[in-house]
Amino acid sequence: MRSIYADLKTIGEKVWERFNADKEKLQQYYENILATISEISDSDMYYDLSELIEDIFHLEWSHNDDK
Repeated sequence: MRSIYADLKTIGEKVWERFNADKEKLQQYYENILATISEISDSDMYYDLSELIEDIFHLEWSHNDDK
């Protein structure tokens, strides 16, 4: 997730072209992981993953050259 986040900052939405699944499927996958580990929702790891999912899948990203 951190690598995806870093790549989004660099190349924007083009990052999704690297995967065999579309953005929505990947979002569902990571949200399922988060739901699976909800028993540890008070941990830093859970919080970090939750924040990454929110930032990655709910913010608009553009390539730095697009500005």
